[in-house]
Amino acid sequence: MAISAEMLHRIMVIRKDEITLRRIYERKRYEDAAIALIEYNFGKLEIWHIDMILTFINMDFRGGYKRDRFGYAFSEANRKRILSNPPEALNELFIEIFWRENIDAADDLIKRLTGVNIGFVSCLLYLKNRERYNVMLEELVRGAEMIFGERITGISFKEKYTQFNRLANELKRICNLKPQEVDIILWRIQKTP
Repeated sequence: MAISAEMLHRIMVIRKDEITLRRIYERKRYEDAAIALIEYNFGKLEIWHIDMILTFINMDFRGGYKRDRFGYAFSEANRKRILSNPPEALNELFIEIFWRENIDAADDLIKRLTGVNIGFVSCLLYLKNRERYNVMLEELVRGAEMIFGERITGISFKEKYTQFNRLANELKRICNLKPQEVDIILWRIQKTP
């Protein structure tokens, strides 16, 4: 798996223009807060805990301001849908995905839980192990496909996520990226012709 010289140049330009030490520090700090909240209240998360976790997951810092990190997956409208699920069902999601890393359970949980999508499920995996897992949104999938010239296919979450995560980890390795940089690179690549 290789990345073209032109694509490597584009990635380096994005890193220079979009990624600061402060941005990475703030992203990690918010992620750490979400992880602490999950672990401290594990198995007994209440709706307000999950609301805070969603807030932390979606926090970014650009241009000196706090901003949304992931857009629709954690938009206000989708957040309300997620929070409309019974707490027991949401705790099951956290147990299966965050605690057990049971990727096989993802499709069933996504079907059963209102507002829960591939972005949220992959964020829980990412929070569990940021070195091993990456956040997957459709836009980020397109970015990985553009970088590697490889089509990501699959019917189930597991099939698609396994392919995507392999490419995202390869990008991390080749470009020596911190976990908090991967989604920035993938997002910008697919937005910039």
